[in-house]
Amino acid sequence: MLTEQDKQAILNGAYGITRNGYKCKLVYSSLINDEHKNLFIYYCGGHENSVWLTDDFIRHDHDVSDCDIIGLWQEPLEPFDLERALAGEPIMHIELFAKGYAMPDMFKSDKFYIQWESGFVDSYDKDNKFINLAMWKAPEPVTE
Repeated sequence: MLTEQDKQAILNGAYGITRNGYKCKLVYSSLINDEHKNLFIYYCGGHENSVWLTDDFIRHDHDVSDCDIIGLWQEPLEPFDLERALAGEPIMHIELFAKGYAMPDMFKSDKFYIQWESGFVDSYDKDNKFINLAMWKAPEPVTE
């Protein structure tokens, strides 16, 4: 669900992301008290489409739509780099959005350890190719 903070950021010009993963931007809000008063442009497959959404940035109150805005757009993630991680750069678990750091003193030729900010320690084998890991990228502030 879209948070009030995310909605405000989109109203202030930040890009959103649709349920089906497309980048979108609010381009017009009607002053008329209409159910669908927010016009969004979304970018898909090299072309643009438009859709009118409610104040909650959804298409229908009674149904889920691929055009619903579900969050803020984030630029593609930077691939995981073991050397940079061992040098102290933060790591991100893609599915959990958790931030962590490599534990270079525990690095073995076949095993790699990460301590997440929660305190939990994970181990990764070189054979699993560090699935679900990326280099951490701090969210950029939205300018008004």
